[in-house]
Amino acid sequence: MLNRIFWISFAVLTLVATSVLVSLPTPKQSAHEIKNGNSFLINNVTLFDGNSFHGKTSITVDNGVITGIGKSGANHSATIIDGAGKTVIPGIIDAHTHSYGSALQEAINFGVTTHLDMFTAASLLTGEKASRDSTAYKSQTDLFSSGMLATAPGGHGTQFGVPVETLANPEHAADWVSKRITEGSDYIKLVYFKENSHFDSISRATAAALIKEAHKHGLLALAHISSFAGAQDMLDEGIDGLVHTFEDKAVTPEFLEQAKQQGLFVIPTLSVIASANKSSLGAKLAEDPDLSPYLTERQKQALASTLDNHQAPGVGYKLALENTKAMHDYGIPILAGTDAPNPGTVYGASIHQELSSLVEAGFNPIDALRASTSVSADAFKLKDRGHIAVGKRADFVVLNKDPRESIKATRSIHQIFKNGYVVKRVKSDNARANKLIDSPELSQFNNGLDGPSGFAWSATDDSMSNGNSSTQIERQGDNLKITAKVESGFMFPWAGAGVFSPLAVDISEFTKIEFSIMGTPGIYRAMVFSSDQTDVPPMQTFTVQQTEQTVQLALSEFTGLSTKAFTGLAIVAGPEPGEFVYKLKNVKLVD
Repeated sequence: MLNRIFWISFAVLTLVATSVLVSLPTPKQSAHEIKNGNSFLINNVTLFDGNSFHGKTSITVDNGVITGIGKSGANHSATIIDGAGKTVIPGIIDAHTHSYGSALQEAINFGVTTHLDMFTAASLLTGEKASRDSTAYKSQTDLFSSGMLATAPGGHGTQFGVPVETLANPEHAADWVSKRITEGSDYIKLVYFKENSHFDSISRATAAALIKEAHKHGLLALAHISSFAGAQDMLDEGIDGLVHTFEDKAVTPEFLEQAKQQGLFVIPTLSVIASANKSSLGAKLAEDPDLSPYLTERQKQALASTLDNHQAPGVGYKLALENTKAMHDYGIPILAGTDAPNPGTVYGASIHQELSSLVEAGFNPIDALRASTSVSADAFKLKDRGHIAVGKRADFVVLNKDPRESIKATRSIHQIFKNGYVVKRVKSDNARANKLIDSPELSQFNNGLDGPSGFAWSATDDSMSNGNSSTQIERQGDNLKITAKVESGFMFPWAGAGVFSPLAVDISEFTKIEFSIMGTPGIYRAMVFSSDQTDVPPMQTFTVQQTEQTVQLALSEFTGLSTKAFTGLAIVAGPEPGEFVYKLKNVKLVD
């Protein structure tokens, strides 16, 4: 099952990134957010320092660094904050993400101050490294990442058309790791799918060479596995951590002893395993009264979605809980990570579900907190975070409730401090206001390819992501003729036409998209895009016939669409391969 996790989201996320140019809002420094600077004293708090709790404590911060911890009432020349009735915990660490789009801005809104990313664009790493080393004001999460992942030709990750440097044999390992170091990778992640029927896998010998080479350069080596057998192979080869747990077989006493002796750590990603088992945990999380005001409609809908899975619902998740508890009880470090933005998860909020899942597995709340703070920091050798101690950066979260009484207290956030500065939380109703679209008519093909509000029509297909499909478009009176050739070789092939804008507009006054279409009979798809989208683009299917027909699709059925931030629509053939010729006209929004 775990071979499906993340890649479904990433495949279509690639389509979004390459099909439409969207300017994502970047939080800016504002005077009212930082007027007191990042030096202060907070008194009278209950403190969880990453390992244990302390009552009625003060924390002194100077220029974003913790300089004192002790009894309340210490003198300080800067701002003094009364923390009576509050609990302070370290900034939360999500130990498994894939950080794209507005991920870092979204995550900090829920108290996550550090992302440990397991595959993202290498181009992000240089700037993020400089940013995370600074104690200057910032209102986003810090990023550590593997950058590229290690996989075989035709292996997991190559099916989406994004550039992936693969490895064919052990002799490639040294050069491959050297390139990752040059790009700025913080650790090495490999994909080892023993006896997997869906993808080719690097050999055990190649995995061993990668692990050895990573260790030679002082880097951790992590493995994405999908079975107990694969986990055992990687343990035998000296892997440092598993970025998913296995849920096909109960963990054995021999594995537990070997893992403890070798210092293995595990990031079980229980939230996404629950999603793959059609769980409603994400949907319930979206309804939590402490989180819901800060979740956009798109995020709530993403939490309500689930991954596909061929196993009986609940079986994998239940065994994953049992294996996680068994490893924890034996002394194997367990780290909290979500694998966001897979269906059923979102950046930031889902870490609170992960903590609840750890407690469901049998952890006490203190150990669950450790999994998302000190244990993650220690496993990844992050020296300045994960603990509240003198000399650490002032990344911490002030809670309204005591998480020892209920782990759900982590959701009741009073304040978030990043580098000692207060980060102003953004409620969903404070989202950027976009202007109403100029006209409901999205097509006027007799006049050209331009639409309202800066929208324009163009061909779109998977060739822009190195797929094999192709498209030609031609205006014919008030029709747009699309000649689409959908080819295999890409996981989600598509070819067709779309209307896109680099700026978002508000279409919330409308309820449907309507268009006339005729052409090669078959199943087609309509996909919609919005500027705050970071996961699977909402879509609906419909049937095309040789005779002209009018299609109406309810906007409410595009699960995850933010109608206040609409950026585009694509009407495409695929994923079934073949040649398709169809005509579009009268594309419009209707109320």
